[in-house]
Amino acid sequence: MSDRAYRFTSRVSIIGAALGTGVLTVAAVLGWFALPELSRALFTIPQVLTLIGFLVALDAVIWSLSASAVRADAGGVTVRNGPRTRRYPWSDVAAVSYRRSDPWANLVLRNSGEHDPPRRPMLGIQRVDGERADRAVRMLRELHRAAS
Repeated sequence: MSDRAYRFTSRVSIIGAALGTGVLTVAAVLGWFALPELSRALFTIPQVLTLIGFLVALDAVIWSLSASAVRADAGGVTVRNGPRTRRYPWSDVAAVSYRRSDPWANLVLRNSGEHDPPRRPMLGIQRVDGERADRAVRMLRELHRAAS
């Protein structure tokens, strides 16, 4: 295996986020203008800014979750799930799990005396991506095997 780094993201979640934020924003704007003029006039500037801020915050959360990604190289795997990023060296990883019933791939970490080994979801590799997700898991398993 080369020293090349591999990056995996879920295309479906990015498309879903684009559609979701678009629909949410359009619905909010249409909802605002669907209000009678007299009702809209009752809102103060701070209230309108609060509504806009709430809409922007919702859109940011949706985009943050859709930006989940997995980056792997010979040294380990970096997992970004939403706003949180974690790096796991291959020595801490026992396996890459991706059962048929799993919605996304998981890292199974080495057991530190616990009954069940800890699992860390990798939202950047999702079942809805089909063969693309299967290839990503195969690549991660090859990198893990090469590092072991």
